Amino acid sequence: MSLAENLLALIEEESRKQGFRCVHTVTVAIGVLGPVEPMALQFCFAAVVRGTIAHKARLQIETVPANGFCPDCGYTGSVTEWHQDCPRCALANLVVTGGDDFFLTGLEVI
Repeated sequence: MSLAENLLALIEEESRKQGFRCVHTVTVAIGVLGPVEPMALQFCFAAVVRGTIAHKARLQIETVPANGFCPDCGYTGSVTEWHQDCPRCALANLVVTGGDDFFLTGLEVI
């Protein structure tokens, strides 16, 4: 619930800065390895925006893939888990470099 509340706070802050009165679409990016469950966020967002400038807003979720880097063989590419062996050299030194993201990427407003 707190992520949805923080998202609403960001929207309201931007409303004060930019002067818009209504939000049609809120777009967020969520990493596949992140702690955010998209369906739970949808549910919580719908609950917290009631009676606000975002009460009619549609929450659009974009998935951010996970990436990793292997310092042993130089592999850079897709990963599917936090702790996995390098798909190229099979050593266990793969460092996750992305895919745990959660951020606001866009607002469609009036």
